[in-house]
Amino acid sequence: IGNYRFKIMPGTFFQTNSNQCDKLFQKVIEFAKFEKNENVLDLYCGCGAISLYISGHVNSVYGVELSDDSIEMAKENAELNGVSNCEFEMCDVKDYLQKISAHNEKLWSTFILDPPRSGIHPKAAGYILEYEPKKIIYVSCNPGTQARDLMMLSSKYEITAIQPVDMFPHTFHIENV
Repeated sequence: IGNYRFKIMPGTFFQTNSNQCDKLFQKVIEFAKFEKNENVLDLYCGCGAISLYISGHVNSVYGVELSDDSIEMAKENAELNGVSNCEFEMCDVKDYLQKISAHNEKLWSTFILDPPRSGIHPKAAGYILEYEPKKIIYVSCNPGTQARDLMMLSSKYEITAIQPVDMFPHTFHIENV
C-alpha cells in the first residue's frame, strides 16, 4: 500500500482491497492535515497499516490494539519498512484510554480511530472526551455505529469532513472517513 509492504497473519485484520486502501489512507492524511511535529495515537491499529502509512507525515505514532498477533505484525511491519517513529502496545483500547486520561498527560494531539464493526465502547468515548485531543480522524466500516459514536463525541467535537470510500465494489459496504 503506497510505499509500504505488510506481513499479515490469518487472524489479523487487513484491508482486502489494496488499491482502494491507498485512497482510504490518503483521505486520512488529507483530513488530518498533519504537521511534522504531531504525535498521533492510532487506536485499534491492527497490524500497523495506518500508523506506518502516516509515519512520514508526523513526529511519532503510537498504536494500540487488543490482538497480540496484530501487535506482533505491526512491530514486524515497522521493521520491514524501516520505520522508527512508530511504537505499538497490546491493550484494550478502553483500558488504555482510561489509563492515559487518569494521568492527564497530553502526549498526543491527534487520535485515529479505526474500530471493528461494533464501533467504540461508550466508556472509550468518555475517555476520549476527557483527554480532548485536538483532532480525531475516525475510519469505519460501519457508518451506523460510526454515527452512534460521533453522537457520543459531539459534545466537544464537530464533523468537518466526511468521505466514503468504496472498498468492496458491487456490494453495499463502504469504509467511511
